[in-house]
Amino acid sequence: MDARKPFDYALFRQQVVKQVRTGQPNSGGLLGLLAPVITDLFATALEPDVEPNHEVVDTFWEELKREAHVAEEEYPPMPKSPLKKTIGREKLERQVVDRYETGQSYSLIQDGLRRTLNETVDLDELMTITDSLIPHMESWQTRRLKPVYSCVWVTDQQLGENSRSSTKTMYSVIGIDLQGNRDILGHYIDGRRTIDFWPALLADLKSRGLEDILFLCTPKADDLQELIAHLFPRTHVHGCIMHQMRSSIQRITGPNLLAIRKALKSVYQAPDLPQASLQWQEFKVTWGTLCPLTVASWERRWDSLMGLLQYPVVIRHLIHGIKLVDICAEQLAKATQDTRTEGEIRKGLYATSRHTLSKYRTGISNNGLLIQQLGLLFGDRIKKHLPVSML
Repeated sequence: MDARKPFDYALFRQQVVKQVRTGQPNSGGLLGLLAPVITDLFATALEPDVEPNHEVVDTFWEELKREAHVAEEEYPPMPKSPLKKTIGREKLERQVVDRYETGQSYSLIQDGLRRTLNETVDLDELMTITDSLIPHMESWQTRRLKPVYSCVWVTDQQLGENSRSSTKTMYSVIGIDLQGNRDILGHYIDGRRTIDFWPALLADLKSRGLEDILFLCTPKADDLQELIAHLFPRTHVHGCIMHQMRSSIQRITGPNLLAIRKALKSVYQAPDLPQASLQWQEFKVTWGTLCPLTVASWERRWDSLMGLLQYPVVIRHLIHGIKLVDICAEQLAKATQDTRTEGEIRKGLYATSRHTLSKYRTGISNNGLLIQQLGLLFGDRIKKHLPVSML
């Protein structure tokens, strides 16, 4: 018997594709198209002492698979609608910390994650994520400070009645160094009376490298003059104008608010003490009956508040305060209005401080002119701490 001619699969495939594409009729349908392949398979199987033509079979199925893959690419299946959107663990933790740093409560964070990311995170999980800030907080609270600060403000706030530490007071310390950089030097929580806690607060600042403060502003300046002088004998202590203004108008509403604020500003922004006294008399005549508590508060602290009028205008603007002082006061107010524990309050204050300093740390205006005036007043106390470029 003559040897059977090997089946030419490549030629067969070319003929079939051409037949299908040109629409040539085939009476046998699909089986008719595949008849040459089937015939070759059976003929090969029936031949004695001949190895099966695996190459033909394998090539046939490989081509079928390839054609099927091409079809999938041309007509991909419709995507399934996800029942829940999920994100990676790292991204979730970043979202939680970012929201926490802006001062959001845990309930607000949960609501935000649910609305924007379709993620449900329970309270314990949120606390675990934010606990990752604790090592950084402890390092931040004990870090080394600059040796000299132009001005330091200390604000305090009683913990809210709903807090688990409602008998305690919170303190924030804000400073500006000689280069004009703003900084939050620390947050403190203590249950002692203010007069008893302040020695510990000042001692902590000193132990962290703080050697001298040119101006220190606090709402309780009259009560703390001698105590502050014990550790910082050359520091000028004054009342905090921003705190005084905030407490003076916080319960005033309606059309009188702007007028009262403007009248009080004319007092502490007066060019000298006699003019400030004149403006104050006018304030009492106009608003004394309506705001008796405000009048009593200003007169009780008059010396510590108006002492700043002895300095040049650029120094007065420094002592008046900066936006960072107001922001820290707002942070304290938020932190003391809920039921968080003392540890949660400390962690929250650190987180919001980190966020705030990322926006307000550097660049007070006219710092070069301020240094010139401070140099005239304090001489060598600051010159040895200034870079050569500023001398």
